[in-house]
Amino acid sequence: MGALYRAKEADMQNEIADQISDAILDALLEQDPYSRVAAYDTVAPPDKMLKPLAKKLEEKNAPVTYKTIKSNHSFVGQRMKLTGIVGEWLERIIV
Repeated sequence: MGALYRAKEADMQNEIADQISDAILDALLEQDPYSRVAAYDTVAPPDKMLKPLAKKLEEKNAPVTYKTIKSNHSFVGQRMKLTGIVGEWLERIIV
């Protein structure tokens, strides 16, 4: 049963990735996209929400940054870490 569930999850992730339009990807390729995700997020699970987009961007050799923080959706207990990561990214893209 677990293998069937994982196979369905993989198919769903591929469907989501396939639905991301080329226009959106092309617009993001001109940027330096940054995704920060909470590993234990049940509101916006990273494997279903942002990972498919990051994967598509990586396939197009985009300079995407994808970071996982061990926290929940609201980053409880990890907000200083999140602030530091976002600050470093901002310094990199502004300079």
